[in-house]
Amino acid sequence: MTKTKYYDLQMDDPQDDYDVEVVNANLKKIDEQMKIRENATDALQEPEFTVADKRENIASKEKISKILGKIAKFFADLKAVAFTGNYNDLSDKPTSLPANGGNSDTVNSHTVESNVPKNAKFTDTTYSDATTTTHGLMSATDKKLLDVLNKPLATCATGRATAAKVATLQNFTLQVGSTVVVKFTGTGTANPTSGNLTLNVNGTGARIMGYFRNGNKAAISYVSGNFFCSNATHIFTYDGTYWLCMDWNLDNNTTYSNFVKSGTGAKAGLVPAPSTTAGTTKYLREDGAWKTPPDTKTSVVNNNTTTEPGSALDARQANPNIEGTMAASIAQLNSNLENYITARQGYFGTSGVSSSWIQASDCPQKYQYAYKFPDVDGYKFLIGFTNIRWTNSDKYYDYMLRNYILNTQSDKVEMYSGQGTPDCVMYFFGLYIKS
Repeated sequence: MTKTKYYDLQMDDPQDDYDVEVVNANLKKIDEQMKIRENATDALQEPEFTVADKRENIASKEKISKILGKIAKFFADLKAVAFTGNYNDLSDKPTSLPANGGNSDTVNSHTVESNVPKNAKFTDTTYSDATTTTHGLMSATDKKLLDVLNKPLATCATGRATAAKVATLQNFTLQVGSTVVVKFTGTGTANPTSGNLTLNVNGTGARIMGYFRNGNKAAISYVSGNFFCSNATHIFTYDGTYWLCMDWNLDNNTTYSNFVKSGTGAKAGLVPAPSTTAGTTKYLREDGAWKTPPDTKTSVVNNNTTTEPGSALDARQANPNIEGTMAASIAQLNSNLENYITARQGYFGTSGVSSSWIQASDCPQKYQYAYKFPDVDGYKFLIGFTNIRWTNSDKYYDYMLRNYILNTQSDKVEMYSGQGTPDCVMYFFGLYIKS
């Protein structure tokens, strides 16, 4: 038996017998679908809808009721003037208007001679570009800073042996927070002989070169002159006192405190030194002491012969005859599982005895056979299965069982027969569980 693609109607195969239940089920589905389409047609002719809560555009594939609700919302929000075009239907009409060429007291809520200058020309909005001497679309100071950003690389040709370094950077203005990149092109083989290194950018004055490290600021001494020559490049930021060399500001603090044992104030740190005598038996305990572990049984034995108490795998655990061992527990579990379920099989009735099959009243081809699975002491019926035993005349293909999985210990087996009263015996297989 197959089914149709769209409405799941059942279609008999050529060899199938006529089944009024199948026909009635198909007619019921067809009747339901026809009613659905009739209701849909009525809904299109007399649609019901609810006015939308807000104005929204209609969308493709929306239902007719939703589209009409959106359209109704647009009509509901329209005022009378939208339909009449009459000026008198306008809301909030002005009571008076200035004469042609007259002036308003306010423009976009701005009051003249209050927050709008007197005689201001609203078309006078053209300004010249800012320069280093003339204000324009930005201040002269900002213009200088912008020029520095466009050309941030300063050059310093001062030799290595000179502590006072002089750098050139066009349009540079010194202020707190100024940052420059300086390329030191000077050469030499010797450092300055004394003092601290200084940096003067574009004639703004010599400032001590320094660094910020480990929470402290300090000057860069003359002994570091070899780092500021031969095309080395460094970044500097002015803090008001020092030209801080940013790539010298790395924290090199490698001093650590000692480890503190567990409890209040515990913290990480340097662990206590172990014994000066070489060994492999002691471990660092959480109280900070090197101690030998109290349990020295660290070997794992798995040969089923060792019986030393406390060893990891005592051989006695494999003996099922010792109560409480792992082997005894496994043996008991296997025994319980083996006796938990049992099965019975055989035949319902006797071959050739057709009187056991009773013809059903609702269908002439359907026959019923009363069955009962045997009782098993100490067990209760769980589920059963039945099938047709081959007949001597090989007519098994004329029979079709309706229920071959049986959930009750006794009931009726139903079969469809194309050869009249079935002449076969039913084979059964039943499962039982411990009661």
